[in-house]
Amino acid sequence: MFPGRGELFFLIADDARDGTMAIRALAERYEVSQRAIRLALDTARPVDREVKFRKDPVMVPVIRLADDMLVRGIRGRAIWAELMDKHDYSVSYSSLLYYVHRGRHLKRGQPSSNLGR
Repeated sequence: MFPGRGELFFLIADDARDGTMAIRALAERYEVSQRAIRLALDTARPVDREVKFRKDPVMVPVIRLADDMLVRGIRGRAIWAELMDKHDYSVSYSSLLYYVHRGRHLKRGQPSSNLGR
């Protein structure tokens, strides 16, 4: 609709919501055609959804065992194998590695915001 100016759509809709500005005034303000203003106002916007936070997939007893193994210097795959073989816990390898990686950064005092890459 507005190539390269996606946020313009939202600005137009927000300004038009209170009903005080005419289509011509909106077109002049945003330097687009009246047709583009009508298009922006007629197009449905997605409803904001509530984002639910998921809890950590690694359970508390598993976390305690994994932390103990990390202190002993055991690496991720060995921790996973020991949890499966000796302790009869079923946890995915990727979840365990995510926890181990996040835990190392938190213990070093580094922010965990770069972990999503």
